[in-house]
Amino acid sequence: LIIVLLLGGGGIAGYFYFSQKTVDESAEIKTPIVLPPLLFSETKKNINSTGLNANKLITEINSLNILPGQIGNISITNIIAGAEERELSSSEFFNSINSGAPADLIRSLDGRNMIGAVYSLEGQRSGFIIFKTSSHQKTFAGMLAWEKGSMVKDTHEIINGYAPNEILVKTAFEDFILNNQDTRILKDDTGNVVLIYGFLDNNTIAISGNRSGFNEII
Repeated sequence: LIIVLLLGGGGIAGYFYFSQKTVDESAEIKTPIVLPPLLFSETKKNINSTGLNANKLITEINSLNILPGQIGNISITNIIAGAEERELSSSEFFNSINSGAPADLIRSLDGRNMIGAVYSLEGQRSGFIIFKTSSHQKTFAGMLAWEKGSMVKDTHEIINGYAPNEILVKTAFEDFILNNQDTRILKDDTGNVVLIYGFLDNNTIAISGNRSGFNEII
């Protein structure tokens, strides 16, 4: 009887050991679901935005370290309702920064995006935002509406590293031809370009902080 009890106890102990081991193994950290970047980049930063407010997220974005001549990619992920960690879609990115972008613009985007920064060999650094679009016409119309609304407030700090002043927020964008390409630019009160956007192709639109930065991602 004693032998039977010992064997039984060993079986129970073994069951709990292997059961616990299975639980521990299943709790391993999973790699976030991230799509391939839209541009080649030399450096990458991952930001899990779960629990971050817009201000903290923007601070994390601006902390990307890159060297002259490099392009850096920022992968922003989130865990929603206990699901796997995955990269934010374009609409989720707009929500994460409390953007006031028009709903028509957001609906015209296909979900893929890339947030990052470029550091030109001339020593100019600029953040950038790239969106893939499913409708060139609707996206362009949405961008024109956005620039008259909250675009400067939504993107300036992400791209340039500091918040815009009220004068800049009220300044109008203007047309500009850059290397035979139509763009829209915003200048500060000294005449420097602080925001520039345009289509890289029919399905890709990019926003940058200066002409040099925009040239690097074309």
